[in-house]
Amino acid sequence: MSRNLIKGVILVGIGVLSVFLLANIAMGKVKVVIGGYSNTEITLDGEKIGRGTALARMFMQENPDIDLEYQEAAMGGRDIHTVLTTMLEAKDSTFDIMTADVVWTAQYPKMGWVYPLDEIFPPSEQKGYQLSMIETWTKGGHIYALPFHGGFHVLFYRKDLLENAGMQPPKTWPQLVDIAKKLQKPPKLYGFSAFWQIDLDIPFLEMLWSQGGRLWKEGQVTINGPEGVNALQFMYDMLNTYKILQPGATSGGFSDCLNIWTEGMAVFHEQWYWDTPAGMDPGSKIKGKVGMIGIPKFSDTSPEPGYGALGGWSWAVNSYSKHLKETLEVIKWLKQPRVAKWMALYWHNPPALMSVMRDPEVAKGYPFSDVYTQLMPNTKERFPEYDYFQEWQDRAFKEFGAALLGQKSIKDALDTTARFISKWTGLPRKY
Repeated sequence: MSRNLIKGVILVGIGVLSVFLLANIAMGKVKVVIGGYSNTEITLDGEKIGRGTALARMFMQENPDIDLEYQEAAMGGRDIHTVLTTMLEAKDSTFDIMTADVVWTAQYPKMGWVYPLDEIFPPSEQKGYQLSMIETWTKGGHIYALPFHGGFHVLFYRKDLLENAGMQPPKTWPQLVDIAKKLQKPPKLYGFSAFWQIDLDIPFLEMLWSQGGRLWKEGQVTINGPEGVNALQFMYDMLNTYKILQPGATSGGFSDCLNIWTEGMAVFHEQWYWDTPAGMDPGSKIKGKVGMIGIPKFSDTSPEPGYGALGGWSWAVNSYSKHLKETLEVIKWLKQPRVAKWMALYWHNPPALMSVMRDPEVAKGYPFSDVYTQLMPNTKERFPEYDYFQEWQDRAFKEFGAALLGQKSIKDALDTTARFISKWTGLPRKY
């Protein structure tokens, strides 16, 4: 065999071996999957792309050894909870990382479904995040998630309407009712746009809390005490006596309530803090006309300030992940301030990392970021300590809804709810 022929055979052999090795390297590339909420399309560099897909693509450009994929597990909190819980109960490892709602914090750590992040997310870094979110994800001295989307309920109001009428923003719920009654002109302008459907527990809790009331206190269920009766009665009066809510407030969908507000058809609007209710959407009819304050106190004599119901989302690691090392590398990347900033700009959610919230570029999209930061201490979990949030929300919707529609007395609705809470928590009822 000639020297040239032998050389050619060797070169071909090397080429085949190279292809084989490259193929094996590619096949051995570890895949990490995020199971997240809605992969909503955003426009990035002129391209329409799912926001989660864009995040994964950005990661892989910087980390070519890990294949990151974002899969939409479901559109919103309730549905994604069902999907993820079913998988976790079966010890399924399909999703290595999950977008986790703040209302799951009593359940997921307790069940051992989420991996503690102590080693990669120390207290020195936790201090820079929305404190209430860190506290709720800390169980038994361990931190179980990395917050990325902060949130709690606030009160938006039509600044132009109040200023023209020479009125100040309300500090109490009775003051809000008084202003709403004076300014509303239904059906063109309602006093208060509210989503009193699935989230019916939120306004009730906020009125309960500032009176010093709680679902349970000092080892006893107290929801059906005088503070609870006052709260639910006042909600009934807002709907039926003062008539300041929009039609369908207790039966319409979330978007129906939001549209009333964004179309300029309400004086007040209670909502999570994000850009749309703040009137930041292009072409918004309320742009430049909106103010924002915290949730009002129940009355001038309330012993505590007004509290906003806590919301928000975090990154949590599936305890059953088969690629824990690589998954934690993804979490390390996600907690970088520049990534949090990108998410704040393109996912349109207020960041849980406070340095990002103060970033001038980010603040442009969140016009009340200074007010938001000041209100953070006045937030509370909706159903703390016990892993029955979904059951609580459903029961509140059923019982409170019946009371608001006059199908059940206020006290009966609260007594029934108290019996269920007593069963879930194992705590005796005080009233």
